Amino acid sequence: MGLHTKLVEVMKRCAYAQKANEARDYNYVSDEQFMRLINPALCDAGISCTVYNTQLLHVGKVTTAKGSEWNHAIIKVTLELTDAESGESAQLEGIGEGTDSGDKAVYKAQTGARKYAWRMALNIATGDDPEADRKTDDSFSPKKERAAAKPKQTEMEVAFEEKNHKADALLFQIKSMFDASGSEEELKSLKTSKEVTEAIAVLPKKYHPQVAKAYSDKYASFKK
Repeated sequence: MGLHTKLVEVMKRCAYAQKANEARDYNYVSDEQFMRLINPALCDAGISCTVYNTQLLHVGKVTTAKGSEWNHAIIKVTLELTDAESGESAQLEGIGEGTDSGDKAVYKAQTGARKYAWRMALNIATGDDPEADRKTDDSFSPKKERAAAKPKQTEMEVAFEEKNHKADALLFQIKSMFDASGSEEELKSLKTSKEVTEAIAVLPKKYHPQVAKAYSDKYASFKK
């Protein structure tokens, strides 16, 4: 059983995360909940997870509704999954944003990025998942804004959001298939297969360079 077959079993066990934590006017899934849900499934499947890379995309200041300056950070996290039996590996990526009056903006961003990577990779259903921080929310939301109802998304906005989510999931699927190739011949055959060509055909063009890079990186690994 290869890594991606095992991940299918992990996905079955982690299909839904209950939003059991409450913040101002929404519920959310905490990082601890995610780890309690995912770690047992990974361990049972014999899959390890390590932080492959953390990239600080932005760090700066933002002004609150009351005029105070808070720290703001955006981070990209790359996780690496490895099959303990075969040594086969795959990478997951997520981007998170954090704001804090103290020194926790980077930590919040990193936690959010890791959660987003897992949600996208395993298709974990939760609904909206803002990083909850009552103090931060209250500081950045004037009372009159908090009392107002959240405007509904237009049909076009909803469709655009769903399209992006589907594209991200499809890109991950293509990358995973390339990563699972065991030889140059298998990789070349996979690139021209009906499954991959049809997937690339419906993938927005802005994602095509990432597909090409995933292919070239895997091809280069056979030359080492």
